[in-house]
Amino acid sequence: MRSGTALAILVGLLALVLVLAPPTARAGSRAAQSVGVPGDLAVRGSEARGDLPQSVYRWHLMVHKYWQRWSLRILHRRITNAEVHKALWIIYRESRGDPRAVNRYSGCAGLFQLLPGYSRGKYNLLDPRTNCSLAAQLYVRRGWAPWRATAW
Repeated sequence: MRSGTALAILVGLLALVLVLAPPTARAGSRAAQSVGVPGDLAVRGSEARGDLPQSVYRWHLMVHKYWQRWSLRILHRRITNAEVHKALWIIYRESRGDPRAVNRYSGCAGLFQLLPGYSRGKYNLLDPRTNCSLAAQLYVRRGWAPWRATAW
């Protein structure tokens, strides 16, 4: 076999390997550029916050804390980064990060725009901690269903 033919075969095999390799193994891919994050959650740079505005991202630690607490208590598992990120997107879509937001038609209030009935008149829905905790309880019991009308 000639060296030219062997080289052509090698180049062909290399191209095939690059095409069939998973995205996390490809050099220069988004997933390959992230560090220490599992495959489908891999993000980098400004995408780590999903380009959410600071008015929403500032609630990240509180959302993680309360959602983790209720997830461990009810579901007996840890909350994933994807779930926290989705919760932050819900905050963005519902209130744009304003804890004092109130819908004048439905009465929904707070970060997650919870219906007044969820608090049963016992809690202040405009308090960010209370609103986040009630939203976490709602999520572990009913999933994303209460926010289904929110477009992702």
